[in-house]
Amino acid sequence: MITNREPRVSFSNLTAEDLRRKRSAKWGVAGPDVLASWVADMDFPVAPEIKEVLLSMLECDDFGYSDQKTSQLLAELFAVRYGVRHGLKLDPEMVILTSDVVQAMAACVHAFTEADDKVVFFTPTYPPFFNVVKDLSRKIVTFDLVKRNQGYSLDFDGFEKVVDENRPKVLLLCNPHNPTGKVFSREELTLLADIALRYSMTVVADEIHCDLVFEGYKHIPIATLNEDLAKNTVTLSSASKTFNIAGLHCAQVAFGSKELLATFRNFPSILLGGVSSLGIEAAITAYSQASSWLDAVMDVLHRNRSLVEEWASAFPEMGFVKPEGTYLAWMDLGFLNLGPGLTDMIKDEAQLVLSDGLAFGPAGSGHVRVNFATSEEILRGILERLRVFIETHGT
Repeated sequence: MITNREPRVSFSNLTAEDLRRKRSAKWGVAGPDVLASWVADMDFPVAPEIKEVLLSMLECDDFGYSDQKTSQLLAELFAVRYGVRHGLKLDPEMVILTSDVVQAMAACVHAFTEADDKVVFFTPTYPPFFNVVKDLSRKIVTFDLVKRNQGYSLDFDGFEKVVDENRPKVLLLCNPHNPTGKVFSREELTLLADIALRYSMTVVADEIHCDLVFEGYKHIPIATLNEDLAKNTVTLSSASKTFNIAGLHCAQVAFGSKELLATFRNFPSILLGGVSSLGIEAAITAYSQASSWLDAVMDVLHRNRSLVEEWASAFPEMGFVKPEGTYLAWMDLGFLNLGPGLTDMIKDEAQLVLSDGLAFGPAGSGHVRVNFATSEEILRGILERLRVFIETHGT
């Protein structure tokens, strides 16, 4: 139910000129006439509560190292919130902090596999999945999601066959899924849990988009499906996507058993580095005080998602699938037959920066990813530029 809640900040008065003055990656590539819709950052102002706590730290020059007490407070708050919001009971003593989810994923792959072991995940997928496995000298096993009229799904028989043939040690699961926006159902997760148990795979679940799920869908942590699986699952999350604070680098890693944590502890903890005190305080504030801001953001994202869906209906060849979660629209422009370099062409001709589908694996060929977490005015500008590009190259 969309409630038109009024936040303490405005999400509608964003201008491209103001956004281009930002120093972060998303708009840093944007020239005077370019619109940026690629990196998974929102354009929205952060919650006032987060801004206030950060300003208070700046005003008293509080740039020191984070302390254990505050880190423990975040672990406890995260565990309570995840239980209340998503139904996963976590032991705060088995929650550790890292700088981001990708670092946590890399540490897990290192801890739970050896060189040349295999790691499986579903494609297309978030590009660091490929980089982490490759850079750690593990072997990549992929399995493509199936696009159907009602959304993306899994061929479980086919997946089990691939698992049986390759015997991967780890399943990397991205749920809600980036880039397709799929939110795995309880039935799907139950089947995945069964396969993971029968083939003794450790599950590393990237659930960073867990709070960004639209009405009619529900985020279900895979660790809630089966007690035995929970003991062999690591759940990764962060306030970074939900509350638009990725640059503060603070993520949470929750282990389902003491045995799993003990195995992970064999990994040299010094390689994980430290977490910024600013990031910890921002996450604590986000989880405890910024729920109204998040509710308002979801209202905006719901309207923007509908706008994207309406726009895409003019191009039935695209077979657009409305995302169930995230603020990312996965668009198939393969019908244009433009080949590699699609996003370079779009940038050159339309002055529009999108994520190239090939970065998400071969299954992303011909696709682009559009970030719709922006104002309606800017989103309409993005979609208009993309419309002109499509119509120019369409047959």
